Amino acid sequence: MQQPLLELERRFTAPLHRVWQAFTTAKGLAAWMGPEQTQVECKALNLAPGGHMHYALHSEGAEPFYGRWDFVTVMPFQLLDYQLAFSDAEGSCVYHPLAPGWPLQTRVQVVFQADEDDTRLLINACPAMGSSDEEVASFTASIEQLQANWQEAFSALDEYFAQEKARTGRG
Repeated sequence: MQQPLLELERRFTAPLHRVWQAFTTAKGLAAWMGPEQTQVECKALNLAPGGHMHYALHSEGAEPFYGRWDFVTVMPFQLLDYQLAFSDAEGSCVYHPLAPGWPLQTRVQVVFQADEDDTRLLINACPAMGSSDEEVASFTASIEQLQANWQEAFSALDEYFAQEKARTGRG
């Protein structure tokens, strides 16, 4: 089966160091990660190859969802390459509790490129190696929704950068 690929590109009116910070710090991630009406709690963050981030997504009146990023490659201001998974409260990878057939892990690569005073992001995601045909099919069927989810996150990032610029007077 052909491996599906989610490909996204976005330009932010923020300098490279601010975009990197938004992807690599608890404060930055809390500003944009997750659906609207959720708050992100970073439970652990070790930004290094072999390290991981464990987080909880909290919504009012609901049990938290947990996830983790297992870092494969970290090249500051250039590349984040990680395995994304749902997890339990202790941080162990688990299958998506509401989507049977979803891959246990998804491979995500985020490329950061300075573009004068702005930053261009290139994001690729696909089911992790070893995913079953059913998991690959589930990912493929969800690509349109995944694109919409990322666009929502990008809008939150735009707002975060605008607020930071208004607060500090810098991009």
